[in-house]
Amino acid sequence: MRNLLRAENQRRRSGGVSAVLDNTWVLLCLLGLLIGFGWWMSGRRNVPTDAARLAEAERILRGEPGSAWLSVRDDVLKPLQERLSAGGVSDVDSERVRELRRQVDDYEFLRSLGQERERGVESGVSAVDDELRRLIRRAYVMRESGDGAGAVAELAAVLRILERLRGGSYLQQHVAETVAGWESELDGRGAELVLRELLRQWVASGEASEKRQLRGALEAALKLYGGRPELAEIVSEVRAAMGGEE
Repeated sequence: MRNLLRAENQRRRSGGVSAVLDNTWVLLCLLGLLIGFGWWMSGRRNVPTDAARLAEAERILRGEPGSAWLSVRDDVLKPLQERLSAGGVSDVDSERVRELRRQVDDYEFLRSLGQERERGVESGVSAVDDELRRLIRRAYVMRESGDGAGAVAELAAVLRILERLRGGSYLQQHVAETVAGWESELDGRGAELVLRELLRQWVASGEASEKRQLRGALEAALKLYGGRPELAEIVSEVRAAMGGEE
């Protein structure tokens, strides 16, 4: 009887699925396939949608400009724009992607100002954007060459165009701040020159009548400019010179 049972068990093991599963290497391969399938499914679930990636890009671009902006453009916005341009299906607005990329391109352009280099129209950058940047660069060159008034006039003209074509954009906001700053610097420089010229004439004058006339002019200038912090040094010089001859 024992021999019959042993023979029956041996017969069952020798064929069918049981025989295959009794092989250790087969079991190890099946385990590996199961682990690989689980890892693949987990990876698929963790891939963010285009909308999620765009939302993260918008969050970063609301922060301070920097290298993170450039990374977002290169890693998220450029691939999205290229895929959308090629007719790919996505759950994001192509115009919004274009606006965000333009914002980063504007930041990179503004950061590059002052460097002597000309760039052609890059892929994804419109001819309008390139022309606006050329005009802005020209204003910076004018300022660096010493034509402060011309640079302010040039950039102010560009600002009016930007307000119409790119109102509310990062580039328009930056140019508006720059124009205000340049105008302030230009105004301050002119005021300093007025005070220094009057001071020069005061020091060079000899007659009492001339001194009286210059004192009136200097007092009027101090009334205009005396409270401005950026002119504190020259204002102190004028007051010291006038006080020394009272």
